[in-house]
Amino acid sequence: MEGEIRIFGEEKKISGKGNGPVSAFLNAIELCNIGKYTVTSYDEHAREEGDKSQAITYVQLEDLKTNKRFFGVGISPNITSAPIKAIISAINRSKKS
Repeated sequence: MEGEIRIFGEEKKISGKGNGPVSAFLNAIELCNIGKYTVTSYDEHAREEGDKSQAITYVQLEDLKTNKRFFGVGISPNITSAPIKAIISAINRSKKS
């Protein structure tokens, strides 16, 4: 995966590899020295019925450096974007602790 993220207001290009979008994103986060995390809990479902429904994803990440766990939630009409947003949410929480 390749993408751009904003860290402290600065845009940064990232890329990572994995067996799916979640593992590739976590690999990219690790490669750009944000941290090393693993998913310890993952749940995703539709927010409502119909073709205009959004996906909502809940994740729990473990920071492999501190062994602390953090939750995140992501919502998107795209089922690939929702877990990425949830991971970002959890990582943001980890950086505030």
